[in-house]
Amino acid sequence: MASNNCKKKFLIFSETERRPLRGDRTIRRVFYNYTPVAFFYDDDLTSKKIAAIQLVNTGLATNIEAGEVVGLHRNTVSNAVNTNRLLGLNEVIKDDRGRKGPIYYTAEKRKHIIEILESKPGETDEKIALQASEELGTKISRQAVARIRVEYTKPFNGFSPPSKKDLIEIEAATRRMEKQLGKQVQMSFDFENRPELKDDIEKISCEPSFEASDTTRENTISQLEKGIATPYAGLLFYQLFLGELNFSKLFTDFKPPEKGQYSFEDICLSLIFGLVHGLSSIEAHKLVNPSQFGPVFGLLRSPDPVTIRTYLEIMAEQHISDSVIDKFAVQVLKIGAVNPDVFFVDGHFLPYYGLNILAKGWHTVRCQALKGNEIYVVSDIEKRPLMFITEGCEIDFRPIIHRLASKIIDYGIKRPILVFDRGGYGVHFFSELSQYADFVSWGKHIRKEELTSVRQEDFTVCLHVNGRCYEISQLDKTLTESAATAKKEDRFERSSVNLRMIVIREINQKTGKEKGHRLSVLTCDKQRPSWEIAYFMLNRWGKSENFFKEIMSIFNFNYHPGYAIDEMEQQPLFNNPEVVIIHSTIKSIKKEIKRIEGDKAILQLNYQKTGKQKTAVMIDTLEQKLREKFEDMAGFEKKLGELPEKITLGSLLGKPMSICDLEKKRIYDLLQIIAYHARERLVQEFQHEYKRPHDIKQILDKITGKGGYVRLMGQTLVVLLDWIERPAHRKAAQGLCRRINNLGITIQGSLPLKLHFAISRTPLIGVS
Repeated sequence: MASNNCKKKFLIFSETERRPLRGDRTIRRVFYNYTPVAFFYDDDLTSKKIAAIQLVNTGLATNIEAGEVVGLHRNTVSNAVNTNRLLGLNEVIKDDRGRKGPIYYTAEKRKHIIEILESKPGETDEKIALQASEELGTKISRQAVARIRVEYTKPFNGFSPPSKKDLIEIEAATRRMEKQLGKQVQMSFDFENRPELKDDIEKISCEPSFEASDTTRENTISQLEKGIATPYAGLLFYQLFLGELNFSKLFTDFKPPEKGQYSFEDICLSLIFGLVHGLSSIEAHKLVNPSQFGPVFGLLRSPDPVTIRTYLEIMAEQHISDSVIDKFAVQVLKIGAVNPDVFFVDGHFLPYYGLNILAKGWHTVRCQALKGNEIYVVSDIEKRPLMFITEGCEIDFRPIIHRLASKIIDYGIKRPILVFDRGGYGVHFFSELSQYADFVSWGKHIRKEELTSVRQEDFTVCLHVNGRCYEISQLDKTLTESAATAKKEDRFERSSVNLRMIVIREINQKTGKEKGHRLSVLTCDKQRPSWEIAYFMLNRWGKSENFFKEIMSIFNFNYHPGYAIDEMEQQPLFNNPEVVIIHSTIKSIKKEIKRIEGDKAILQLNYQKTGKQKTAVMIDTLEQKLREKFEDMAGFEKKLGELPEKITLGSLLGKPMSICDLEKKRIYDLLQIIAYHARERLVQEFQHEYKRPHDIKQILDKITGKGGYVRLMGQTLVVLLDWIERPAHRKAAQGLCRRINNLGITIQGSLPLKLHFAISRTPLIGVS
C-alpha cells in the first residue's frame, strides 16, 4: 500500500480490489483531513476525471492540485471541469479519443469519388467503385462508395449532429448571450425615469458611490448597481426593526472561525429572513434561490443549509447564548419595543422527536407525557416577548421565575411585577419573591365558602375585559404553609406571607346577575388599585397564551435545529460508510507498517555485519516512513472517534447528522422572537395606513411577500415592489413606504446601505 502527502492535507491510499472473474485492480482513495472525499482507479481515465471534478467542485482543490492528486495534467482537469459545467457528466465520460477522420479514404480520394457521383448520379455503386479504382490506381470498395454517397447527400436530407467541440462552443456562446441579455434586462430597470421615484431620484443620485472593503463586497455592489429582479424584495421591510435593534451588535461576542465565507451575523440574518419568508426549518433554505435571497441582507449569495448548520454548531459550542439573549432584552427595553409596566411569565412544552434520551413533560393539548423541553417566555401587556429561558422538563417552574425576576432586575427594572398561573403557587416561594419583585397569580387552596362570604356591597369596582363585565372586591389574606411542606423542603419553620386577595365575579350584562364561580387573585403589590391587578390577571390568557398561539401559527416554533425534522425513533440505522472506509484504510496502514518494520529489521542485521553508511541512511528513511504511517494511523483513529458507527437512512443519502442541542435551540428561538418583533413593528406602522384591524396582518404579509426590483444608487438601495392590484391595498402599501422612508432605515449586514421603498404604478412591470 502506498501513500502520498499532497497539498491541503490530502492523503492518498491505495489498495487492491479483488475481482475473481475480471482480474484485480488498484483503487486509490483520497482523504482530506482524514475524511474520504473521492476515489479513482489507476488504469481508468474516466474515474480520474470524475474524482478531479469532485475535488474542484467541492472547493477542496484547484485544477492544478486536483491534477496532482489524480495524476492528470491540469489542462485535462480544466477541460473536464468545463465540459461538466457546460454539457454535463455524460459528455465528460464519453470516449471520443479515436481518430477524427478516415485514414485510407483521404480527402483527395473522397473528392474524386464525389466528382464521379455528381457526373453520374444514376450509376450503381459497384460501377462507380470500378471507375474510381482505375482512375486513382488503387482499390476502391463498393461499400466505401455507398458510405460516401450517403455522407455526401446527408446535409441535404437530414441533420448532422455537432461534435463535442462544437457543442462546447455553442454552449459557451449561449452562456455569454444569456449573461449579456441579463445585463440588458437589468439595465432596463430605468429607475431614473420611473414616475413613482421621480421625486426622490435626484437626491439619491447625488450621493457618492458606496466603497467596498474587500473583493466579495465589490462584486455584491457591482451586481446591485446593475439591478436585480428578486421575488424576496418585500422582505426588506423587516430591516426596520433590525436597524432599530442594532442587530449587528448582538453577535459580536461569538468568536468567528479563522476562515469562513460568512459571518455569524450573515447566518442569523439568513435564518431570520427565512423565517419571515415562511421557511419552516434550516433544510428548507435549499428551496430559495441564493443569488436572489442573498441581496436582501447584503450578500451575493445566501448560505446553504449545510453551511448554516456548520456555523450554528460553532456558535452553540461557545455556550454564550444567555448573554446574547440578555443583550437583546436590554436593547428592546431601551428602544421601547417592550412595555416594562408588567411582565407575563408562561411556559410552553416543546416536544422532541429525535433519538436522544430526554426527560418527559406533560403535553397539555395531547394530554400525554412526551419527551421534550420547556421554553419559558417573558412578555409584556401587548404580548411582545422580552426574553426567554429554554430548559429541560425536570426543572420546576418556581426556580425559573426566580431566575427571570433576577434577570429583569439586572436589565434595569427596579421592582418588576410578574404575572403567572397556579404553577408558580408556593407560600415560601411567595415570601422570597416578594422581597424584590411584585407578583400576581391565581389563588389556590382558597375555600369556596370564603369567596362566597364576600358581601355584594363590597364589590365596588366594575371592569370590562374582552367583552365581559366583572366586579372587583379585595381583602387581606395571610398564607401559612403546612408543616409537611416545610419538612419536605428541609425547613424547620413554616413560612408565612401577608398578601392582598382580589375577588372577582362575572356579571351578566343583560340581567345584572352574577354568573359562574368567583375567582381569587393573590398579589403582594400593596400600591396598585384592585381593578388593575384584576386586569393583569384576566389578560394572562389573552396576552401570554396568545403569544404562543400566534408565533406557532407563523413560525415552526416546535422545530429543533439540532436534528432533522423527519428523524424518528423508528427510523432504521445503517453502518456509516465513512467508518467502513477508514477501518479498511487503518488495516492497510498496519500491514504497511509491518512490512516496513520487516525491511528495517533486515537492514539493521546487515548494518551490524557490514557497518555501511548507505545501509544506515536506508534505515533512517524507513524510520521516517514509519513515523509518517503512525501519524496517519493516529489521525484516522481520531476521526473514527468523531464519527457515529450507525447513521440514519436520511444521513446515508446526504443529510447531515443531527443531535438535540439546547444551545442551538436557544439561538434559533431568539431569532424567531426577533422575527416576531420585526413583524409587530411593521404592524405598528401599517395600522396608520390600513384601518381594518381584523385583517391588517394578513394584508401586511402579502405586501412583504411581494417581489420586485432592487438597485443600488449612490449609497441607497432602491426597492421597487411589484404592482398591487387592489386599490385599497396599493394605497396602504404606498403609505407604508412613505412612513418607512421617513424613518431612514439602514440594512443590517455586511453592506450598511440606506433603503428607499416604492410601489410600481403599472401592472406591466414586475415578476410577481
